[in-house]
Amino acid sequence: MADGSSLDPDVGIVLSGLDFHVNYLKLAMGFAYLQRGAIFLATNTDSTLPTAHSLFPGAGSVGAGLVKAFGKDPLALGKPSQAMMDAIEGRFHFDRSKACMVGDRLNTDIQFGIEGKLGGTLAVLTGVNKKEDFLGEGKEVLPMAYVDALGDLLG
Repeated sequence: MADGSSLDPDVGIVLSGLDFHVNYLKLAMGFAYLQRGAIFLATNTDSTLPTAHSLFPGAGSVGAGLVKAFGKDPLALGKPSQAMMDAIEGRFHFDRSKACMVGDRLNTDIQFGIEGKLGGTLAVLTGVNKKEDFLGEGKEVLPMAYVDALGDLLG
């Protein structure tokens, strides 16, 4: 691989995402393609992945080795990327001012709604972020409203 002979000359994109079986060979191959001029994309850059009882490393953590080695961030296709918002709007032709983004992570879900100029943002406190992360002075990403769980909307 070091001499490039095992690389496919038709590969033009390196897509980094959540990989439960990441290994050095995968990272080295991705880096080799990036050095050859491949476009660097990421499914998302979430640092963590919530589970029922704790957090695990997310897609952004998995791709961190490539980011560090390559020295450049990938173009993220997932939230909060507005490329994703434009694709959704192009497919479903909706009025952004009448849409509300609901999510559990401030730096992706809520930021996505704010940057996308949606009519509202609702933080659900069942995932990554808690009230303390957005209540109080000097907080940068603020949802318009929050609930402890989606079921609270029914009561």
